[in-house]
Amino acid sequence: MRHVINKAVLVLVLIGVPATAFARADIKLSVVAEKDAVVVVNDKKVKQRVAAKNIEPGETLFYTLRYENKGDEAATDVVFDNPIPNNTVYLTDSATGKGSTITFSADRGKTFTKPTQVTYEFKKQNGEVVKRKASPEQYTNIRWTVKRIAPGEKGALGFQVRVK
Repeated sequence: MRHVINKAVLVLVLIGVPATAFARADIKLSVVAEKDAVVVVNDKKVKQRVAAKNIEPGETLFYTLRYENKGDEAATDVVFDNPIPNNTVYLTDSATGKGSTITFSADRGKTFTKPTQVTYEFKKQNGEVVKRKASPEQYTNIRWTVKRIAPGEKGALGFQVRVK
């Protein structure tokens, strides 16, 4: 009888090991681009966000990145990188993301830093490379770093741009 109990324990241990080996985080991401539009609801004109179609210069676009951890383990130090779309300009202080650290790049995502430290480089005619502080209009990429996303947790990140 004792032998049977030991086998049962051994079987439980062997079954338990693979189960924990397959536990993992599984982050799903969706991105939506919207703009404000006037629509008719119940015979009244109201302003609401709609899918960004037929975009005109000067319009503001709202980008929302929604994430969810569909895994059974927490994800740590999750990085979400997003380029600023071509023919748009990032709107100052519009990046959002509760619980995230937000950094920016002005070199197409090669380096990221806080807004006050973002720089870009250019060459003078004599070949000298000069580094200058970048303005938000010169940002090329945004990065959000989320410290921890628990299993089942959802969140949203966002930013706004103006169409050139």
